[in-house]
Amino acid sequence: MESTRCLYILVSFFLISVTQQQALFTETQQQQLKDDKLLRKISEQLWPLVDEYATHEFNNAMFELRQTFLTEIDQLSDEINNLAEQAAQVEEAMKNMTRGHGVLGCPKVTGGYYHLVGQNCYMFNDVKKTWYEAKEWCVLNKGHLARPTTFDINQYLKNECRVRGKQYWIGGHDTVQEGVWLWDNGDPIPSIAMDWAPGEPNNYGSGQDCLGIGQDQAKQWDDKSCNHNLEFACQTAAVYQLR
Repeated sequence: MESTRCLYILVSFFLISVTQQQALFTETQQQQLKDDKLLRKISEQLWPLVDEYATHEFNNAMFELRQTFLTEIDQLSDEINNLAEQAAQVEEAMKNMTRGHGVLGCPKVTGGYYHLVGQNCYMFNDVKKTWYEAKEWCVLNKGHLARPTTFDINQYLKNECRVRGKQYWIGGHDTVQEGVWLWDNGDPIPSIAMDWAPGEPNNYGSGQDCLGIGQDQAKQWDDKSCNHNLEFACQTAAVYQLR
């Protein structure tokens, strides 16, 4: 009798434990289901917002890209039209040359007047500037710093220095590598074209990397500091124009 009672008590405790575990498991499942529903609800509300934001940003990016593309097309179209106009002018000038109606001349610029010398045009500016400023000024006026690439051009520039009593910047420099002289378009200056004054170039002081002409009585070449202020000579190619 006593053993039966003990067995009953053990079975009761076992059933109570199983029931409690089932209850705990059921609560865990219920909480997980609640969490899943909450996440699903948040997801359903959040994703449309994310999708709307992404669509808005994408549309903005595409609009900006389209505007940039259209602007570049307009710029290219303008450049093409300008080139076509220039080509037509050249073609017309060539026709006029063939017919004997063309004359070699210098372009008109706002900064002054070019003077025709052979196949080139030259302009001497007596406003002192650094070599870099002079180079930029010449470019803005449809030219470049003078390049005496031949004996005749060099003699012409030297004579102008003599007549005007001045020295001028011309388009040579050795700023890339000391002692290696280049024209301002990057072409090397051949040694046969160089006309250095005695003792030049000497890279005196803190460095002299830009080319001037008109040194001493012979009006030869001299290296000078590029930041030195000096008058300058511009050069551009002569063009055929209508009479």
